[in-house]
Order: sequence, then C-alpha cells, then structure tokens
Amino acid sequence: MFHRMLAALGFAAVLAVAAPAAAAPDFQTRCEGAYEGLQLNGVLSVGRTDSAAPWRISGAFTDQNRQNRYEFEVMTHHAGGIGGFWLNGDRQKQRYAYVRLMQAGFAIRLDSGQSAEFRCA
Repeated sequence: MFHRMLAALGFAAVLAVAAPAAAAPDFQTRCEGAYEGLQLNGVLSVGRTDSAAPWRISGAFTDQNRQNRYEFEVMTHHAGGIGGFWLNGDRQKQRYAYVRLMQAGFAIRLDSGQSAEFRCA
C-alpha cells in the first residue's frame, strides 16, 4: 500500500527523483521502527500545497512508553532531503536530519550519525 501511495504522488518506482506535474493530495500513513533501542510508532505525512511547491515530508512519533515525542520535517523536490528533527516539541534545539522515502517506509539519519528505518502500512 505504501509504495502505491508513493507512485500515486508521482515518485519514481525506485524513488530516485520525483517531479510530478500536478498537485497531489496530502497522504498520511502509520509507521513503526526502532530508534535508540526504543520502539517508535506514529504517522508519516507526504504532501504539498501546489504543483510547483516542494514536497513536505513530516513525521510525528512516540516511544513505547509515550514519554517522548519525536518529530521531523523536510521540504524537498525529491524522495529525500535534509530537514529538521526535534524532541518533545523543542524545535529550537532541532538537529539536521536526512530523510529518504523507500518502497516500504522511510529511513532517517541524524547529523550525529544515528539512523533508523521505519516500515509503513
């Protein structure tokens, strides 16, 4: 289902580069993965306001104890890009993150070298 959503939004099957000509509706899907030994669950959103605007790839996740909220946002014309990652709503302390969409989910790598892969429904 997730890879069909990416294709419907205009991303290439291998997700190398995306540049669709028409505006696409926002899409959200549930995803899960592990980060720093914690199981995270949340929502990945992909969308844009018009056909000339960059894609907005964002996510909001909580850990298994629901004590922390992990968020990121990337603006890009491709299936991946560099954006911000922050914890518990403290965007002033955001770190750089590279997010890459894949056929079954997405991967994120922080500027500190930490990384995680998430699977989406």
